[in-house]
Amino acid sequence: MGVVVSQDRLVALSLLLIPLAGCAASSPVEPTPSPTPASASLSVSVSPNPVNATETGDPQTPLRADWVVTITTAGAGGAVSFVNATLRDADTGALPDPTGRLSLAAQAIAAQAGTNRVPAGGSLRVAQGLAYAPPAVSRGSGSSWSARASQRMNRETLLFRLPLGILPVLALLGCGGSTTTPPTTLPSTPITTPTTTQPPITSLCSPTPPPLHAMDVTVQSVVSANRWLLDSKPLVENIDNYCQRVGVGNGKYCVTRLEGDLQREACDALAVGKAKDTVRYGPTWYYNNQPCISAGAPGNGCINHDTNQFLAVAKGAGNYQACAADDVPALGDRCGGKPLP
Repeated sequence: MGVVVSQDRLVALSLLLIPLAGCAASSPVEPTPSPTPASASLSVSVSPNPVNATETGDPQTPLRADWVVTITTAGAGGAVSFVNATLRDADTGALPDPTGRLSLAAQAIAAQAGTNRVPAGGSLRVAQGLAYAPPAVSRGSGSSWSARASQRMNRETLLFRLPLGILPVLALLGCGGSTTTPPTTLPSTPITTPTTTQPPITSLCSPTPPPLHAMDVTVQSVVSANRWLLDSKPLVENIDNYCQRVGVGNGKYCVTRLEGDLQREACDALAVGKAKDTVRYGPTWYYNNQPCISAGAPGNGCINHDTNQFLAVAKGAGNYQACAADDVPALGDRCGGKPLP
């Protein structure tokens, strides 16, 4: 499933620095009063500034942010134990996919920079980068959606990237001395995400499905007495060995993709088209040949799902139908029905 962004989003890169303690001197001949440990005057900078997230071309992690942290000391030197970064949704605190955490331990820093030590009066450059996708949309534990329903969530919800914040934390350990000072918080560095054009969802399906054979309607779950949650899916003709090429069998017709395939949502949308009433990708639902009613309306009828056009709530006994759009190719029936109860 591809993920793109629809507008610029400002993200802040903040650094939290634990100051470095210097090395204490001592006499090998006779005890003397302990000298005052050498202290370190530290500065940390981030480049480039601002940091720009770039597109990766990978639908799983479509965005990537890269930056370099430069740690400079005007006093004693020391060692960097680790540099951690956490990428979170600024509003909800949710981690992006597949992970929002990056950790460079001392060994990894040394492998990258040649050392993990900041020399006295010198500096150390630590490069960091994280490829990510927007946080997955969460759903309540009481949801009755199936995995299929989850994959078919409103595309607009999945494509909108929430504001994110990066928080690298540097821990610096000295080689001696007991002098400590409070942690220093450095100014934020803005990170911007480029504006991109959102492609149509149907562009994510390749190879594209053949003409429609039929619409299959099933009961996904019983919501309550006299109320059901219906699911629908298109079945397409097996032309030019399409079913074999996408790995769904060798019958006369088949689904566009197997459940769990990243292209399933896009290919189903391409095969079915948009509903007449909601103008969302998915079938137009009918109850006894009548359009769906709004949620809360009296009487029996079908109710469009609030985020997924392939789902509908059936309210009362009768015949329910899911119909593909008039402008999609079809060699069979555009509508599929389910009598209830």
